[in-house]
Amino acid sequence: MCITTIICPKQEHMELEKLYREPTDLSYYKQTQLETMASEKAAAEFQLEEIKRLQESQVETERITVSHQASLSWEEDTDMKALEPIPSYRRHMVGASMQLQKAAKLLGSGAVKATRFLWRFPTAQLLLLFYLVFVHLFLMDLLHRLQEQADSFDAREVAVSMGLANHTLP
Repeated sequence: MCITTIICPKQEHMELEKLYREPTDLSYYKQTQLETMASEKAAAEFQLEEIKRLQESQVETERITVSHQASLSWEEDTDMKALEPIPSYRRHMVGASMQLQKAAKLLGSGAVKATRFLWRFPTAQLLLLFYLVFVHLFLMDLLHRLQEQADSFDAREVAVSMGLANHTLP
């Protein structure tokens, strides 16, 4: 039972807030899991596609090598070695694409965390908005001042400052 009527509504409010926060947190957690799984799936599909392309290029290279061997008589091994770097190059491309996937996954997870943070704290949303407006206005002012400064120079001064004109001629 409540001792006073002031304490009871606060306790009820806290309990309701707790009941509301638990499903909300669970929802955020599940959404994060879904987004992570979706990005992992996309990365795996992309990697599988790259592996298929690599295999196709290897098969194509072997086919070209066999057709060249059948149609031409190779006089030196150097001609044959010229065809070998193609699969090696593709292997480097697969490695680079895997690093790119990891970077994209890291950026995606960071974006999800930032979004969750902004959803939870509306004051952070306002601070971000004010920051972006401030940066925008600052850059506009800076560009305006630089444009005024550039307009005050004549073409001769610009050419001299860039080293394109002779300093001694009037």
